[in-house]
Amino acid sequence: MFYDQTHVDQFVANYTTPTSNKECHGFLAGNAVRSMNHYRALDETAIFGRGCRHEFPKKFLNLKHGERLSYAVYVLQELEKDNVDNPALKINILYDVACMLVKHLQNLEDPIVDIFQFSIPIFHCYGHVGRCQVKFSPRRKEGFGLTDGEMLERL
Repeated sequence: MFYDQTHVDQFVANYTTPTSNKECHGFLAGNAVRSMNHYRALDETAIFGRGCRHEFPKKFLNLKHGERLSYAVYVLQELEKDNVDNPALKINILYDVACMLVKHLQNLEDPIVDIFQFSIPIFHCYGHVGRCQVKFSPRRKEGFGLTDGEMLERL
């Protein structure tokens, strides 16, 4: 159920993310500098993972810092590898700070941003600025239905 943590740690250590992202409310999640300082005394801070729409857990990894975009990018790259048999399939992703992740991937001109359709889980969506709520609400995007995106929180 868990990714190889050595590989994850190596990826995160070598991955560079912007120190400041003013896309939406300055959330702590996704910011490498703030998350590093906040969780300095802890060896592991949380579990980060993915599950399917039917609420089955799929894969996890241990966070060694706060929630950084590099962890989400790692999971997306691994998911892309798993989906190699059906590259035409558009995969819907719900992530608490999808607005920041999409902007980050677009700035890097990473083609992975075109493989997935991103949305913010419905309960987190209301904590975002209006433009993010409109652009990333799962209620406004085709293919998300009434999925709330809170499966991992319930787990």
